[in-house]
Amino acid sequence: MEMEEAEHVDALIDAFEEAYSKVYARSARSPSLGYLTPRRSSTARSRSRAGPAELEEVSGEPPVSSTRTVRWRDGEAQTSIIRLEEVIAGHEISGPAIVEH
Repeated sequence: MEMEEAEHVDALIDAFEEAYSKVYARSARSPSLGYLTPRRSSTARSRSRAGPAELEEVSGEPPVSSTRTVRWRDGEAQTSIIRLEEVIAGHEISGPAIVEH
């Protein structure tokens, strides 16, 4: 089947979004980023009497693992890439930055 009119493409997109929202949670849809198709999901609950862990705080910024040019709403900018594993309580991250995990 060929789509020769813009309305045909719009109708296809609408049909896809309707079917997608029936299968996946609405939170998986992001108009600006596209669609996320989860491979698995789980829910867990537990009762714990323990409070939050006491973390020793540091100062400064985490190390930058790399940089790349990223297109943001305001245009392109050289952006720091930081590994989540390197972030410690108390670190401050100056933007623009992406924290990868």
